Amino acid sequence: MPKSSKEKLSDSNPPHFNVPSQETGFLAILIRIFWMMIGNMALGLCAVFITINSIPYFSVYDFIYWIIVVMLITARYIDVKKLKGLTADGDPATIAHWRRHTVRLVLVSLPLWIVSHSLGSLMN
Repeated sequence: MPKSSKEKLSDSNPPHFNVPSQETGFLAILIRIFWMMIGNMALGLCAVFITINSIPYFSVYDFIYWIIVVMLITARYIDVKKLKGLTADGDPATIAHWRRHTVRLVLVSLPLWIVSHSLGSLMN
């Protein structure tokens, strides 16, 4: 006996929904939390610290700032390539998503770093 359209819909997920796997490991969760939230907050706090303390260019704090940028790029890469990362829509993330994230991160981080130093020198 053929299924009704209502039964067919209840048997499957809608085509626009990709349900993430329940097998997401602890490492994958940590990596995603880092590149989505913690790393970006650390980057912002480092920029604020550079501004408030009028830190000169090319100090240890600049090194820390750029290490955080590299860590964010690396964490996203690991998420995409090794941990089967997802986009915000729940689709599998690709290297194109990683490239886009990297470009945006650098395009935000570089001006933020320059502005942080400029404001810090004005406050001094």
